[in-house]
Amino acid sequence: MPASELSPEEQHLLRAAAERGDVFARFRLGKGLLDRGNREEAKRWLVPLAEADHREAVRALAWSASRLARTDSAYEAEAEHWLRREARVSQDRDVLVAMAVEMRGWASGRVAEAEQLVAGLVQEGSARAAGQLAFWDEDRDPAAAVHWYRLAMELGDKSAWSFLGDCLSAQGRYAEAEAVYRPYADAGDSFARRKLQEVVRAQGESGTAPEPEQSELELRVGGLPDAVATAVITAAVLPFLQAVATQAAGDAYAKSRALINRVLHREGSDDADPCQGPALHLVHDPQTGTRLELRGGELSDEALHMLTLADLDALSAPDRQGRTVTVYWDREVGLWRRRVQ
Repeated sequence: MPASELSPEEQHLLRAAAERGDVFARFRLGKGLLDRGNREEAKRWLVPLAEADHREAVRALAWSASRLARTDSAYEAEAEHWLRREARVSQDRDVLVAMAVEMRGWASGRVAEAEQLVAGLVQEGSARAAGQLAFWDEDRDPAAAVHWYRLAMELGDKSAWSFLGDCLSAQGRYAEAEAVYRPYADAGDSFARRKLQEVVRAQGESGTAPEPEQSELELRVGGLPDAVATAVITAAVLPFLQAVATQAAGDAYAKSRALINRVLHREGSDDADPCQGPALHLVHDPQTGTRLELRGGELSDEALHMLTLADLDALSAPDRQGRTVTVYWDREVGLWRRRVQ
């Protein structure tokens, strides 16, 4: 039985507690019913909680309605109502960026409205909104995508530079891409260093600059001692977790995951997953460095959204004893948790 489902015995006990007014029981019962597809009965318990600003209840109603809105436009107003409520309850306007991404996938295809909403959030100073506009523009208007990625950087997006560099490289603007990567490469970022090598080679192959010999390439890019490389990878874990979080919705999540795999030279793992459900595994080993893996299957929309709200600094901090840190999705309560083994 999936962890989110309730046995008849559990339902009986929770229902009795819920009838007595127990808030946790009301949420757990409503969430369990919602997960089983009993939406109308679930709303009996969840809606009063959500109207009292119970954050998890608001989120459950919002994302379940949004999923239904993808095939039935009748659910769009309900989804928008609860998603806007979540933005207010969480005091996080960036929730509206996630809502805009959802709107584009709803049955009525509210693309123009979604992009207008995100553009307004950019005017309010949202780095995530600027990054989302950039992602949408990458194929249809690459020059605009460059503009939005640069703005996202100015607004404080710590991972936008990597997407900006890729965007410039894809357009053959290698000198500009080099200018983006170089400060991070000089600061010891191993991913930036590898991308800088690719850009320098590409300039030679395209004829925009002489093709460098290996010795010249190493001189232009700079060396990176093994001890420093280990420290760089360790330091890179959190920013790339944030890349997943800030690009969680839609195809951007897959892009961020692929980027993480490239950075850490991981294409997957056959190791057994100790957690039930999706997990982010952070391994800190002074001998081999730090690696980050995504295992345990695809993340639900709710899990992806909650990743954008989690305290990643605290959840992903390396263990001082060098043990494995696992940040996993607890489907029972709808939260990301930390486990050290």
